[in-house]
Amino acid sequence: MKYLSLAIILCLGTGLFAWLNFDEAPVLIDHSEAEKAVQISESEHAPAEGYEVPVAEIPPPSTRFKFLTDPSIRWQVRANHLRELDANTLSQADVDTLYELLDHRPLPEHAEDWWTVVNEIMEQMRIQAIGRERYAKALLAIIRDSSAPEVARDYSIQHLMQWIAPQGENLGLSHEEDPALIREAVTATITAIMDPELAQTYIPGTALNMLVDASSGVIEPQIIDEAIARLEPWLRGVIPGRISVDPINRYDAIGAAGSLGLREHYPMIRGFAFDEEVDPEVRLLSIASLAIYDDESDLEPMRQIARSNSPLSYPAKRALEKMTNDQSNPFASP
Repeated sequence: MKYLSLAIILCLGTGLFAWLNFDEAPVLIDHSEAEKAVQISESEHAPAEGYEVPVAEIPPPSTRFKFLTDPSIRWQVRANHLRELDANTLSQADVDTLYELLDHRPLPEHAEDWWTVVNEIMEQMRIQAIGRERYAKALLAIIRDSSAPEVARDYSIQHLMQWIAPQGENLGLSHEEDPALIREAVTATITAIMDPELAQTYIPGTALNMLVDASSGVIEPQIIDEAIARLEPWLRGVIPGRISVDPINRYDAIGAAGSLGLREHYPMIRGFAFDEEVDPEVRLLSIASLAIYDDESDLEPMRQIARSNSPLSYPAKRALEKMTNDQSNPFASP
């Protein structure tokens, strides 16, 4: 009986203490309601006070694209979702999130799929002009960041150069119109080509090819001429092999010199084309370049290659077609 009385007294005491401290006690909210409140507060489209909207109708923009980083979702599904984006329906928070995703760093085992998704993000940003006032600046920041992954820098160069100088099917799309940013983009591209830290990556080759494409685009010739003048010392070292770069970058340098019609490099490229001791890949690119230089003295030695059983006979025939303007008979005499 004594213990029962003591228990009753303790219960009454606890109840009295809770009542006295009611105002200071935390309010318990249902988890689903708390989640709903957070979602509404994060949304820039939060309804007016007193107006309730189902949670499903207000996906928080900050997490709308979170699934894009989910490696359990096939990259094809993520890329297809991006292709269905409509820039006109994106909120400012949506745009901010897409740009933030450019800085996402996946685990190594998920990297390959992620870079495919990043490429699609950059693509949709470019062709739909999503956040157009910040597009060039964002890609320039990645290109200049020595700690950024090689793939991210490579893709950034591709899309940035297409943004400042649209080609082919991209003609007519929105593009960069700020002369200062266009010049910055070309300068950053040249810097990446000549960066010794990138010599053994694929970035210089990508940048060279994009520069060649841009040279026939909407960029002012003066900007291209200045860029090539800066690039010439590097080409003079790389083409003959005095500057060590990945072999593919050397091939691209030969191709770029020919495509740009840089006469200074013609004698060396001609020598490569007709020297049987030279690397076959270098010879192939040199033969293709001679079609652009279009010097009459190259016709006969080119015909000899075309008539041979050499693996280079086909590229020689193609070069002759361009040099003689004869699509039906590349062996015709002038």
